[in-house]
Amino acid sequence: MVVEARGKLVRVEVEGMSVYSSGPEVTFSIWGTRFRKDGLPGKRTEEFWIVVENDLEREQQSLVRDLDLGGGKVKKVRESWQSVTISSGAVTFDLSQANNFNVTLNANITSITFSNIPATGNGTPIVIELTQDATGGRTVAGWPAAVKWPGGSAPTVTAAANAVDVIAGYVRDATNIRLGLSMADSK
Repeated sequence: MVVEARGKLVRVEVEGMSVYSSGPEVTFSIWGTRFRKDGLPGKRTEEFWIVVENDLEREQQSLVRDLDLGGGKVKKVRESWQSVTISSGAVTFDLSQANNFNVTLNANITSITFSNIPATGNGTPIVIELTQDATGGRTVAGWPAAVKWPGGSAPTVTAAANAVDVIAGYVRDATNIRLGLSMADSK
């Protein structure tokens, strides 16, 4: 596959791809090993994103038709996960560490921060898995103003003990984070 990286066209052997959906948008995250100038596979990994929005059905068909993996196939899907702990009601999702996070709700969350957000034009998909502890009844609030939700309001997490809710979307930049509840109470 040929991709533009830092203003230059480079050849990449695709190793994995993830697809995330949030509202009217679909984000494809694709990564692989960059070839060296002599044509042999190198050690450097490239990752890039394609976001499809607006006329979703027509654009998805076009994107799938135009996405040429050079006759290759996706070998594996890798996802980096980070466990995040609640400290005095606060959680921080550090996007330099991972783009998938799991939080055990052993206390109410009252403040949420996203740190190390990619620069404009270099967004990332994100998944947040919220698991109630054996007590249950924990709440999640304090989303930053940059987070936009379908319908304009954050969802209420499932209160049942051991319930698992999954929030997914993408971080476009520090002022544009689009999230939606993708799975509720998925024990």
